[in-house]
Amino acid sequence: MAGLVRYPGGTKNKGNKNKSGKFYCRIYISANGKPGRSKLIPLKTEDPKIAAIRLEMIEKVEASLKAGVEYKFPWLSGRPTELVQMTVRQAADDYLMARALDGIRSKTLEVYSLAIQHFIKVVGMRTPIDSINSNTIDRFKKAFLDLHSTTTLNMNLRALKTFLTWAKEKGLLPAVPVIKQIRQGRSLPKYISDPEFELIQEKAAPFLADVYWFYRETGCRLREPFKAELKGMHLLVASENAKAGEERQIPLNPDLVRIFEQIVISTHRPEYYSKCLKKVLRKLKIKSHRFHDLRHTFGVRTWLQTGDIMLVSNLMGHRNLETTMIYTKFLASRLAEDFPKLTAYLCEYSKGRAARLGLKINKD
Repeated sequence: MAGLVRYPGGTKNKGNKNKSGKFYCRIYISANGKPGRSKLIPLKTEDPKIAAIRLEMIEKVEASLKAGVEYKFPWLSGRPTELVQMTVRQAADDYLMARALDGIRSKTLEVYSLAIQHFIKVVGMRTPIDSINSNTIDRFKKAFLDLHSTTTLNMNLRALKTFLTWAKEKGLLPAVPVIKQIRQGRSLPKYISDPEFELIQEKAAPFLADVYWFYRETGCRLREPFKAELKGMHLLVASENAKAGEERQIPLNPDLVRIFEQIVISTHRPEYYSKCLKKVLRKLKIKSHRFHDLRHTFGVRTWLQTGDIMLVSNLMGHRNLETTMIYTKFLASRLAEDFPKLTAYLCEYSKGRAARLGLKINKD
């Protein structure tokens, strides 16, 4: 809370004649949730009534001052209170705070925060927010693509556009620059074949092998089991913890229930399982996979076993069916090689695929 400070006058303040008898406003600026430094704003008066009025003016913008925003007050500049040119970093802090107050999901907020951090690394934290234009965006694209994939860049550009749109609405930016995503063909999801998965099971420690099997059989995202609740033989992911924002139920069998309970009582963080899988893949010299591919494997296998795309969509918690349809694009010959134990389902899969394409196949 802002407070008044008055420097003593006369002989008590010989070393600070300019401050002698004058009032100041003191506010405390915290850093990373810890008590930080104090900041004194001169009120340029010895009159307590005038000091109280000026203190009230400062209190109206105190939250912004604590966030690092600077103002020129009338008694300092001779003009009405005005905002000093805001930097990208200051605007970003205000934006993230505003989105947090709006109740946005923590995972989404993290995505926005990371995208803005990447942007600031390229343009600089002291760059004025109102100087951002199309050339700035192009510079960011070029620098980002040197280190990351096109898919990651497009995700960051979407988050960046949301931030700059907010800045325009707040009057901090004259216009939102044109932000064009890089076109790319939609690639098929990467799954882990049965032979590859068997190698992973053999190489991994017994508990980790169970964990990887659990994720492949449930289609859970990496962090979902840590936020889910066991209800009988179902795993319940509440709407606030689901990516699509809708409640999701995942059926389990007794073995999956047992592994889930072990995951919950273990002290490992989600990232631990991902890092361990990377190490196993590295030892096996399998470079094309990541932890999320266990979820893609679930999608492909479930579609292959059931042929029910609506069921696959519901189990995976997709918001729309188009997202799930990508699991139906694989050639039956490829699936026969990668999932030899599921060959009994491949004939029905091929018939369904042919029917969708308007083709006739030999019943033999």
